Amino acid sequence: MTNEYCPGGNTAKVSWKDLDQEILDAIAGTKNIIPLTKSGYKSLDAKMVLMRRNGSIPWGTFAIKRGTSITASQYLTPEQWAGYWINRLKEASARYVLPRWFGQENLVEVWIEKDGLLGATANWLKDLDVTCRAPQGQCAWEFIHSSMRSIQEELEEQEKSKANIIYLGDLDPSGMAIPRVLQEQGIPFFEEHFGMDEVDFKVIALTPQQVTDNKLPQMPESDEVLAKIQRDPNLKWYYSLYPDMFTELDAFFALSTSEAKRTIREAVEDLFDDFQFKKSRKLEQDNKDEVKDIVDDKVEFKED
Repeated sequence: MTNEYCPGGNTAKVSWKDLDQEILDAIAGTKNIIPLTKSGYKSLDAKMVLMRRNGSIPWGTFAIKRGTSITASQYLTPEQWAGYWINRLKEASARYVLPRWFGQENLVEVWIEKDGLLGATANWLKDLDVTCRAPQGQCAWEFIHSSMRSIQEELEEQEKSKANIIYLGDLDPSGMAIPRVLQEQGIPFFEEHFGMDEVDFKVIALTPQQVTDNKLPQMPESDEVLAKIQRDPNLKWYYSLYPDMFTELDAFFALSTSEAKRTIREAVEDLFDDFQFKKSRKLEQDNKDEVKDIVDDKVEFKED
């Protein structure tokens, strides 16, 4: 079963009763079947509650977005506490790792407009070990300051020479205004503030070509959302550069999952130096040996 969209917002009907396996496949990123509509979201939420209650989906699969909690300290006996640190010392050399990007010329981060898509993006890039951030708006100056300060510190600590920010956002007036403000105001201001070299900022999604190629919806389903777009102060500027097309990045992730993942991963991997990585793995092993020698020289473990 597939779900097709058209500019008018009509969608194929979905039988939620029979979607258990399809939902599991969608969570794994192998299917594009769940309707990207308000009613679809509500039905999906209700369906996944039932699937967690009956054990089809394990509790803890999803991040907690509602409610807060402060966990009390865990009690450990003196023996447990000491044993924990003894084991950490025994495992110190095996646990030692150099960051994947250690020694690389490029520092790479992926910024994505929406917090709701941050988890999926980070999961797709987990093995590539890059920082992912969500600006969540065009005026998030504290976010820009904190992010740029972190970038500057990593450049200095690891002696990298180039910072690269890969950006993804909605194809609509506000969505395209965010990278413009970042590129023209926010990032240049903090480049000067921190005395940094120019940061390379590249928007890789969402583009009109990606919307067309992946047959994504070109208009929002909700009249309310469309009315909000029509009131957007960036609309005139948007029309001067983009076609009459308003598509959320969520659609790219949900309806063309494999292509969205490939697009992001390729943008990151293009900035990675495989030769330098091999050199850093040799250094990592040398450092592991050095850690082992230091522990062996300082600590004598008795048999249990």
